[in-house]
Amino acid sequence: WALNNSYSDAFKLIRNKIQEKGETMEKQPAFFSCSLALIESYSKIFIFEGILEGNLTYPPRGKLGFGYDPIFIPSGEKKTLAELKSSEKNKISHRKIAINKLIRFLTWKIVFASTYIGLGAKVSVNIVITINLKKRKI
Repeated sequence: WALNNSYSDAFKLIRNKIQEKGETMEKQPAFFSCSLALIESYSKIFIFEGILEGNLTYPPRGKLGFGYDPIFIPSGEKKTLAELKSSEKNKISHRKIAINKLIRFLTWKIVFASTYIGLGAKVSVNIVITINLKKRKI
């Protein structure tokens, strides 16, 4: 979408595609999503999803953030993600929602193991988070 990091061209492309349908970009429903997978074995795969719902806006607003942040207004906010401080954005982040679900699940597994396997049970949890930020052409 954003060839050569030209998000302004990507924003215009999105706006034009929406206009081709006879609609405006303003208040168009949109969302960001993050999915994390915990793989214990080939048969035990757990998926944790975080979704941040909101609406699109045009023209882009704000200098903070990156990517599509300047054209996305989270539900319940008046500012785009690019206008929110990092501390505000991190409270509602789709990534935070997914990671919190993973943490709750792992916490439950540890409590379950210590309660039902025995208080002396040793529980080992290794967490590896990989974030792939490679650019790809669509």
